[in-house]
Amino acid sequence: MTDVGYRCPDCVRELEGRFYHAAPRHVLNSLLVAILLGFVAGIAAAGIGQYLGIWSIFLAAPVGGIVAEGIWKAGARHRARRLNLYAAMTVAVAGLLGLLLGLSFFPGGLIFGLLLLGITVVTVYGRLR
Repeated sequence: MTDVGYRCPDCVRELEGRFYHAAPRHVLNSLLVAILLGFVAGIAAAGIGQYLGIWSIFLAAPVGGIVAEGIWKAGARHRARRLNLYAAMTVAVAGLLGLLLGLSFFPGGLIFGLLLLGITVVTVYGRLR
């Protein structure tokens, strides 16, 4: 602590360390569930995007919340540094693969499926922060 109340980055990291107590197995469980839920969300995004069109954006945040809650519970509600970034990237990649598979069943859902998936990824990033 300095005279004006600032702390050095090392001291802040030391204090933050109390909040981040996830073991590697918690992070691994979270990322495995992120792969699964991201893939399912990608398939669902293609179908929802085809049938609801622009109205699918109203379902994107709740879908992202469900995915984030599943990831959070899979990690036994333990926090890890940058888990939100890793989980969002995992959901994005798995979601794009799911979207590609979903387009074989729902060929008209590309544009709105991508939009829905993008909002889902942003929601996952924000919720796991």
